[in-house]
Amino acid sequence: MTTTTTTPSDCVHKARTAEITYKVAWQKNDVQINEDAINIWMEMGAIKAKSQGVPRAKMLCVVAYDGKKLVAVSTIGVYPQEQTMVKGSHFRCVVRPAYRKRNIATELALRCLHTTEEWSKENPSFKVMNFTITIETQALFPKCRKPTWHGLVNFIGYTEQGLPVYVYWYKHAYIGDEQDPDYSFYPSGAPGASPVGMLQNGM
Repeated sequence: MTTTTTTPSDCVHKARTAEITYKVAWQKNDVQINEDAINIWMEMGAIKAKSQGVPRAKMLCVVAYDGKKLVAVSTIGVYPQEQTMVKGSHFRCVVRPAYRKRNIATELALRCLHTTEEWSKENPSFKVMNFTITIETQALFPKCRKPTWHGLVNFIGYTEQGLPVYVYWYKHAYIGDEQDPDYSFYPSGAPGASPVGMLQNGM
């Protein structure tokens, strides 16, 4: 499915991304998109051999084209999110230098968020509950003074390496098991404290 930029409504945002075409690659294993993505990773030094790009291509989510030229790619890794103790969709992206500061990375993130939320809802057995962005680019660090981005993703803490982490909870998300009457999922809390006791006592 191919779509052109229609959101968000901000006119400046539209003007800066209108010529870019976005394609959803999540779970599609599109041969041409995979090849284009591997080439951009090679060109930008993200991988040293094309064979290294094959497993990464399986994680492609949304990509951006300028005509026939692939200018940005995003990937999603599904694995536990440390702070929330549930599985999350972990977002990463690469944008060609000439196309940076044009809101393409933001557009990729928003589209990946919605794509993975729908996928998670349609595949409940995977129990993926949130969308996670770890800020690795120094140029974005000044924006990390804000606890919420775009009214969607919220700051929840830092990685062990000191990188800011933002999370969006899917609308269908839940914490622990769906049937968890004794709250066995919940961590032990403060030393010597019983989470069940605290809940029962209204603490």
